[in-house]
Amino acid sequence: MNRSNVYELLEICEKDINLRRMTIDQIDQDINSLEDSIRFRRTQTVKLEINIQHYQQILGSSENRDRRRAVLVICENIASLEKIAATVRQKFQSNGNCNIYTYDRAYRKFEKSELNPGDIIIATNIAGRGTDLTIDKLLEANGGLHVILSYIPGNLRVQQQVFGRTARGGKR
Repeated sequence: MNRSNVYELLEICEKDINLRRMTIDQIDQDINSLEDSIRFRRTQTVKLEINIQHYQQILGSSENRDRRRAVLVICENIASLEKIAATVRQKFQSNGNCNIYTYDRAYRKFEKSELNPGDIIIATNIAGRGTDLTIDKLLEANGGLHVILSYIPGNLRVQQQVFGRTARGGKR
């Protein structure tokens, strides 16, 4: 065997090795893509299972379904907010199945991200402006957010803004 034959054999082996590496790289890419797809499907499955539970809870005809709504009470000022909040806490907090929140300053972040049945929010109009309140699916099925305006505002725009508090998200 001469040198040129050896070099030709080495070149053939090198090409074969490179082809096999490319095949292995392609297989690795396919595996990574399939793993991503599996993770995505699992995430979608979990979301779907949660939605099924929500809708079973909403559509179920059982008597233990929570049919309450959430309530937003808008007060003219902090003094009336504190007075109403004290009365509401006295009447409703003792039974333990509702959450009462107050929101009295625009610079404070509202601590509740999604409203659930039985939640009561008492806020000033200034604190409530620009706050997007989202409601869960059960609350939407129960009729949405119930808004109470505890005073008569000076203009119609303020009143419309209060009653459309969750409407920006297309909710009731």
